[in-house]
Amino acid sequence: MKLFLFSGAALTMLSACSSTSAANPDPKKPAHCVAAFHYGRELMLSGDNPNYKAAIGMSGRILFEMKRMSASELPKAKEVGSDLLAQYGKNFDLMNKLLLDCRDNQNADPSFQAADKSGAIKAAARKVDPICKNDQACLAGKKY
Repeated sequence: MKLFLFSGAALTMLSACSSTSAANPDPKKPAHCVAAFHYGRELMLSGDNPNYKAAIGMSGRILFEMKRMSASELPKAKEVGSDLLAQYGKNFDLMNKLLLDCRDNQNADPSFQAADKSGAIKAAARKVDPICKNDQACLAGKKY
């Protein structure tokens, strides 16, 4: 499941329009934060000077949020995230606020702090993020 999240199909699904309308962005909803961190990851990779380290960090944050959801919640979360990005993805101010609020909530969570401090979050992100695919230095944490 985690590998699928970062596939091109998953990113397309998150940015495509779907049949239900998105609720107001809420940093207390894991699906909204997953969408916000996907948004942030794409921002980190855009432009002439992509920030791969920050993009991998966003991938780690996505994985952490996904752990908050049960397997049965994931399909609905994808739909909600897709709707949120379709409705608000062009609103930089709103999406940036959601991203920062989700980041702040994670940073205040003792379980996130422990996993981040241990390096587990970035290690998990490197295993699934396409940036590190077939790059042994990246996978080993020696790059980005």
